[in-house]
Amino acid sequence: MKNNQKEYHKKYHIANRDKINARTRKHHFVYRYGITQEEAMELVKKAGNKCQICGVEFLESNPPHIDHNHKTGTIRGVLCRCCNSGLGLFNENINLLKIAIRYLK
Repeated sequence: MKNNQKEYHKKYHIANRDKINARTRKHHFVYRYGITQEEAMELVKKAGNKCQICGVEFLESNPPHIDHNHKTGTIRGVLCRCCNSGLGLFNENINLLKIAIRYLK
């Protein structure tokens, strides 16, 4: 790609960021989880717009993350980034989580 094309694309993406992000989010839910953006928002609504583990409210700076079983793909609910990452870092292993709870006590 020539420099003038790169510059054009850069300017286009900056000028159309909201439209591009909305389109990307819409396809992300379908591609990644097999649900529509509307179904994802319904999960957030059912959770009271809060993380289902720690209860922190979802904001633009702290958006909801779809939590799913990595083996089966089954959606469990919506979590904040920290709780979702925490489960992932423990490889969704219940025994490891129990050991961590005993350690914390």
